[in-house]
Amino acid sequence: VICVDADVPDSKRAAFVGTDWHDIGVKQAEAMLAALRGRRGKVALLGLIDQSIDQQAFDGFRSVAVKAGLNVMEPQHDQGNQVVATRVAAGLLQAHPDLVGMAGFDSESGPGMGQAIKEAGKAGRIVATCVEAMEQHVRLLKEGVLTACVRQKRALFTYLGVKVLDELA
Repeated sequence: VICVDADVPDSKRAAFVGTDWHDIGVKQAEAMLAALRGRRGKVALLGLIDQSIDQQAFDGFRSVAVKAGLNVMEPQHDQGNQVVATRVAAGLLQAHPDLVGMAGFDSESGPGMGQAIKEAGKAGRIVATCVEAMEQHVRLLKEGVLTACVRQKRALFTYLGVKVLDELA
């Protein structure tokens, strides 16, 4: 058995091919710190807060951001839904004027945060990082609304998983 995309680490699987979610959090925090250029303040996290992969990503983000002096807020649940992510991000922007950044950890977080940032007129002032680099994410990146997108190569996961399985056979 090979696990692809989502891992079951306590199983007897032969291998896992997929994303290291802790590393995705680290990469987002590093990108955010570079873009902030020494600015400090609050940073919001959005994602599927009950998923273990998002929790790993949040921990990875915190492991870099907190050491650098950012105030990382408790993760907010966006239900993996762009409309909900927009609403959550808009509420955070309104409630926290000292917010300097937002990091999203599911595929809908980035577009939702981007929409809220645009509507609030804060593009270029809020550093926003996210997971995925689909068309909508890239458009927001080119517009300067999103600062960084950490892309996964999901299309390769299944191919590589089958290749590993074939090598083990």
